Amino acid sequence: MSDNTAKFTGTIPDVYEEHLGPLLFEFYATDLAIRVVVPENDRVLEIA
Repeated sequence: MSDNTAKFTGTIPDVYEEHLGPLLFEFYATDLAIRVVVPENDRVLEIA
């Protein structure tokens, strides 16, 4: 009997970082970057 079970290779955090994170959050990050007002010579640290 052959084993035709799908197998996951790689690490879940790597796959999330490369594929799922951008798919879910890129729109919101772009929208937020457009909306935020940063005074000249200031910086913003995004931590989420």
